[in-house]
Amino acid sequence: QARGDVHALFGRSISPWWEVVAGLRQDVGAGPGRTWAAIGIQGRSPYWFELEATAYLGGGGRARARVEAVYDLRLTQRLLLQPKVELETNGKADPEAGLGTGTSSLAAGLRLRYEIRREIAPYVGLTWSRSFFASDAVDSNGDTEAGARLAAGLRLWF
Repeated sequence: QARGDVHALFGRSISPWWEVVAGLRQDVGAGPGRTWAAIGIQGRSPYWFELEATAYLGGGGRARARVEAVYDLRLTQRLLLQPKVELETNGKADPEAGLGTGTSSLAAGLRLRYEIRREIAPYVGLTWSRSFFASDAVDSNGDTEAGARLAAGLRLWF
């Protein structure tokens, strides 16, 4: 069951390294399609870690939050290795989507990106993810679902 989300966000700079973002998120794929209002902050911390924290508000009093940390390790001027960690939580149970209250997932991975130009960069990556007690991936024994997946894509910067 493939799930994903699409974001449309507008950012406003609040300092040289940080910006506030607001917009919409649409859940796609398996499960119910949900539309969320999104507000968050993103930027670069000392030592060049890219941090992103976003809160989502949906219909029926639903709330979610996602925190993400990324670091770019330059192997050459155009080739980068990017470690990434992401944590997602839910404020209210959503049985239709198979989500309970609390932490629902943790993902950690590596992406290898080649910047043809800074604005255009294809990548490949490997991500390990684990679902926790707040998701439908927990079986009757209380065991959680964990696994790895391969990703490939194109990063575009406008």
